[in-house]
Amino acid sequence: MTGNHVPPTETPEEIGLMHASAQPAAEIVSRAQAAWRRIEAWLSRYAHLTSAAIRPGATDDQFRRTEAETGYRLPPALRAWYSTADGMETGTRGAYLLPMGYAWLPLERACELHGQLMADPEEERGLIPIATSDVDDSHYGLHVDAREGLPSYGCLGL
Repeated sequence: MTGNHVPPTETPEEIGLMHASAQPAAEIVSRAQAAWRRIEAWLSRYAHLTSAAIRPGATDDQFRRTEAETGYRLPPALRAWYSTADGMETGTRGAYLLPMGYAWLPLERACELHGQLMADPEEERGLIPIATSDVDDSHYGLHVDAREGLPSYGCLGL
């Protein structure tokens, strides 16, 4: 052994770092909602503009509409996250909450950007945009893989 490397004493599964699809959906929802409550509490105390930009959670009707428009069922963790808040109010200074300065998109805007991407036959199918550095441009940002059955299902990508 060289340097300061210490071999792990626990497997990723033992500390809860398994692939999202390996976890029961109810556990994913519960963990996502608990984490988001902690984030919201911190934001309301220390980042008032960002806290004020958080939209109310998405409704079942919004989920149905999103899935119908995109043609993909949203992964459980993504549904859980959007059930806590339907993204951020775009056009506000607090909207760029996510790492690397990305704005968390409301589902309606995510659907619009998904439609723009799908108009290009070269774009990969099944990737749902959820955050962008520019809310008017779908080509730069984060997406979630909504292609059920693939190992990447539910994973976040650039």
